[in-house]
Amino acid sequence: MGVGKGDRVLIYMPMVAEAAFAMLACARIGAIHSVVFGGFASVSLATRIDDAKPKLIISADAARAPAGRALQAPLDEAIRLSKAPPDKVLLVDRGLPRWRASGTRRRLPKLRAEHNERRGAVRVGSRARSELHPVYLRHHRQTEGRAARHGRLRGGARLVDEAHLLRQQGETYFATSTSAGRGHSYIIYGPLIAGMATVMYEGTPIRPDGGVWEHLERYKVTTMFSARPPSGC
Repeated sequence: MGVGKGDRVLIYMPMVAEAAFAMLACARIGAIHSVVFGGFASVSLATRIDDAKPKLIISADAARAPAGRALQAPLDEAIRLSKAPPDKVLLVDRGLPRWRASGTRRRLPKLRAEHNERRGAVRVGSRARSELHPVYLRHHRQTEGRAARHGRLRGGARLVDEAHLLRQQGETYFATSTSAGRGHSYIIYGPLIAGMATVMYEGTPIRPDGGVWEHLERYKVTTMFSARPPSGC
């Protein structure tokens, strides 16, 4: 879709495997990704779009939890409100609501079938300060407007290691965060760099049901991370 080294990609998705694929794919080709919480309303999402100035937005038609929330309507409104709208939008069609295709929107399964060849990773600077290449753009807090920072891959591993959450390579790890919050490091980069399997779950420990505990038992999770919600939630 024309994305290359140094381009920005905004990821606005529910907790599905494609969200992790998108993050890792961006890192592989040298693009800079900004992950936005899938529950954000249009105005908040528009500020993130303006901050990132993405060439591409990757999203989905809807989230199953909470209550089958459609993502297309808030995304369309955010793009309309944004001063830096993306060139293209890539949608994961989960078959939940009907979705609208257009010249700037592509459907992930069809696009993947057209480009199924394996590509090598793009090398970027990561040692000397003068050549550092950012991997991602993150807001310090998802509730704050424009405070953002860039990070490197090993930062995710360090965050988890310092919290003494990881155990041993080959074990299975589960964090209840979203990929836009602590889960950016605690679900994706930290566990994977440490050689652990990581579990993503769309929902909460009690919604839509208590099935998350069955998953912990089925996949033999050895470490679980959770956090109290912020005040007012």
